[in-house]
Amino acid sequence: MSISSETGGSTSLAPVSDKMKSKMNTWGKSLLLIITAILPTSIIAALSLSSLPILNEINLKIYDYFLLATSSPASINAPLIVDIDERSLREYGQWPWPRFLLAELLEKIQQYEPLVWGWTSCLLSLTGHP
Repeated sequence: MSISSETGGSTSLAPVSDKMKSKMNTWGKSLLLIITAILPTSIIAALSLSSLPILNEINLKIYDYFLLATSSPASINAPLIVDIDERSLREYGQWPWPRFLLAELLEKIQQYEPLVWGWTSCLLSLTGHP
């Protein structure tokens, strides 16, 4: 191999041996390992030792993500409470609801195939609903 200088002359370099190339290749791989694995791990470890509020917030977000990603649907044996709330009253009207609406509610609950269900209600107010 030769290198030309600006003056027009050329300088001859000794060829790089295969052994030297192998050492340079190994050193390059080691440097790549340090840059891609050890350095970021060291930075994360150092930051985790400090108690910065932003890191706690990031940790909680990551934890929430993993919980959502790995969570399973609700257990088939878990109790389910159906509550008639203010939003339902605004949407479907004053209580007591018409019997056909209560029947629709029971049909929707029945789709979940409950083992047992209980019903408590107070139908005291007079309405024009049959």
